[in-house]
Amino acid sequence: MIHIKYFFGNVYMAAVLGIAATLFILKDLQFVFGGSPPVLIFLVVIAFAAWHGGLKAGFLTTVLSVAASAYFLVEPYGSFYIAKSSEILRIVLLFSVGAICSMIIARLYNQEKRALLKIMEREEQLKQEIAERNRTIAERNLYLLLAKSSTEFIGMCDTEGVPFFINDAGLSLVGLDSFEQGLKTPVKEFFFPEDQALILDEFFPQVLQNSRGEIEIRFRHFKTGEALWMIYNVFALKDLNDNIVGLGTVSTNITERKQAEATLREIQSDLNRAQAVAHIGSWRMNVCNNILEWSDENFRIFGVPKDTPLTYESFLGKVHPADRILVDTAWKQALTGKHYDVEHRIVVGKEIKWVRELAELEFDEHGSVLGGFGTTEDITDIKSSQEALQQERALLSQVIDAVPSMIFVKDSEGRFLLGNQALAACYGTNPESLLGSTDKDFNPNVDEVIHFSQDDLNVLNSCLPKHIPEEKVTHADGSVHWYSTVKIPLIDSDNNCNKLLGVATDITVRKRAEEELRQADRRKDQFLAMLAHELRNPLAPIRNAVRMLKIQEA
Repeated sequence: MIHIKYFFGNVYMAAVLGIAATLFILKDLQFVFGGSPPVLIFLVVIAFAAWHGGLKAGFLTTVLSVAASAYFLVEPYGSFYIAKSSEILRIVLLFSVGAICSMIIARLYNQEKRALLKIMEREEQLKQEIAERNRTIAERNLYLLLAKSSTEFIGMCDTEGVPFFINDAGLSLVGLDSFEQGLKTPVKEFFFPEDQALILDEFFPQVLQNSRGEIEIRFRHFKTGEALWMIYNVFALKDLNDNIVGLGTVSTNITERKQAEATLREIQSDLNRAQAVAHIGSWRMNVCNNILEWSDENFRIFGVPKDTPLTYESFLGKVHPADRILVDTAWKQALTGKHYDVEHRIVVGKEIKWVRELAELEFDEHGSVLGGFGTTEDITDIKSSQEALQQERALLSQVIDAVPSMIFVKDSEGRFLLGNQALAACYGTNPESLLGSTDKDFNPNVDEVIHFSQDDLNVLNSCLPKHIPEEKVTHADGSVHWYSTVKIPLIDSDNNCNKLLGVATDITVRKRAEEELRQADRRKDQFLAMLAHELRNPLAPIRNAVRMLKIQEA
């Protein structure tokens, strides 16, 4: 069927068949027309061929029609020789009319074909335009739907600043009740008066020049008057000729972010003030990139200008040369997971400071070190105070050690918290060995130890001082000495009494002097008694003397 359709659809084959059919008809009807059949009937086939095949097909059909007429329809038949001039005229007429008809019909055919092509092209163009318009309408509807459903502020205005679109989120954001109200509000009214000059005179001209622009600016809430911080992203709207016809915006509300930034700045400012007051700075070390970041206070402590780029090596260069190995070793150990807590000196100009550094290291899931966060405390004043305190303690120790009385401090368990040289000598030890020990660790006399402990408890429980005029203390060498002791309770800031101060003065010499005085008094009394007796009996000495003389003479 395809081959048959192609065969009959071919203009040339159709022309040949048409010529053959016409020739057959004229041959059969030759008796009707006599010896001169109407060869102009071939014009039908010629016209068909010229209409459907153009000038070339028309000329070819004309030639074939002339040849067929001369051969089959003109005497002598079966030959192209034409004897009669009238027949030659008919054949020439057929050729001429056929050629003219072919040219005319071909021209009409070409015009129709061109017109049809134009119609088809226009139809296709119209289809494309319709499709493009439908696509544009669909995209416009989609964009409108997206704009209306977006939570961002989306708006458009002409070059005069008169809005022609604001989405629902934008209207709600600035406190406008309706779309119509939004269209009646000039763009400049969306901003605070003090910001309008910036927008109209600087920002919008920049957008018109560069086709887009972005700025952080405040929108004004029309009902409450509060400021709404926005990222105001504006772009130019252009027509098909690339002419700017208006401005559009997709703006983001960053009020919460601005508030968070303000809060963060306040916190950072408070932190900086707190660090400055406490003399404690903070730092972060990026080990992978060797980047060291310092807080403001850290820069102040080290005497380095703020925002100076820092590395581990630049930090180590600020450390006192005598302490660099200590610090470097501590940091390298911290990188392996050990705790970083080091006190060292730093050189700030001509001044030497003491700092204490603490750090926590950060590791990834594979255990590789990422960095560390730490603090730097300026302990220069603390170190100076410690040195002054140590000097004062040394001076106090010299003072109390120079005192011949025993001076001590005990806690509620009877442990020595302080003891001078006199107490240590009494117990045959040194002041350092006394600390944490009790009387029973040195005194072999149990009764004395119990007596001391009972007196201590009485003072601590009553919170009242106690004077013990006389008490015996057995020394480490076994000798017994007499002491006059005062025990005073020490009350702390919480009003607790759990320590006491004792001062024991050796009165052994005084006790011995008193004993000798008592013996001297007793001998005096005996002498006076004897003297009184002699005075009451005065002849007794004479008799005794005579008796002694007689004995000597004999």
